[in-house]
Amino acid sequence: MLPHAQRHHDLLERVRTQGCLPVIVRLRLSAAPPGATVDDSETQQQAMIAAIQQQVIERLLRATGTSRDRLAIKTFSLTPVLGLQVDERELRELLTYPEVSSVIEDAALPPLDR
Repeated sequence: MLPHAQRHHDLLERVRTQGCLPVIVRLRLSAAPPGATVDDSETQQQAMIAAIQQQVIERLLRATGTSRDRLAIKTFSLTPVLGLQVDERELRELLTYPEVSSVIEDAALPPLDR
């Protein structure tokens, strides 16, 4: 199994046992609407990020019938990521989207020892 596939396998196992997990969904800017480029201005990049975030959210809501409130959606204007609370069905759905580059658990990490 590839490391990328293994990470998602482990995440699927965790959500299966816990029921729901907070996750960070990393989005591909290359999946932006036709005509948009990654080298555009900051304002255009923010609009592109917002459009991709909205596209993924709306598709997930339609595909799963989940409510916006239950997903606990967090969007970020400068970074192509989403914060969501997902169950196994929602996670499996997200992993099929071409706009999604990866999904990781949103977990607190201990500070680094220096």
